[in-house]
Amino acid sequence: MAALPYGVLLLQTRRLTNTAWNNASLLYGHHLRAQARQLPHLQSYLLGDDGVFNDSPEFYMAAMTRQYGHRITRVSLWAVGWVSPPRVVATCGARARKTWERYYHTRVLFRTDSCETFRLEARR
Repeated sequence: MAALPYGVLLLQTRRLTNTAWNNASLLYGHHLRAQARQLPHLQSYLLGDDGVFNDSPEFYMAAMTRQYGHRITRVSLWAVGWVSPPRVVATCGARARKTWERYYHTRVLFRTDSCETFRLEARR
């Protein structure tokens, strides 16, 4: 009798705790902090978002600017083709990454989960 409510509670808890993994823009904080530790020389880069309106990337950009002095410019999906290589870009999620790969040859510098920091080598 108690198994059904307990099972529903477990499913609901799992759904709530996996929210960050389902929304790529919520992963920028973890990735940018790890990037700051692994690539301390990287101070200026672009943040490529996935086109979904979410203020999380803006928050993480402000935090990295304040804590580490990084200079970050956010680039939306519709402005990807206007960037001139060589530049370094941090993205989270397959949608954002595929958009950059459509326009540029890239080289991965750092990776965490579904996030990557890569260098734009040349236009395609």
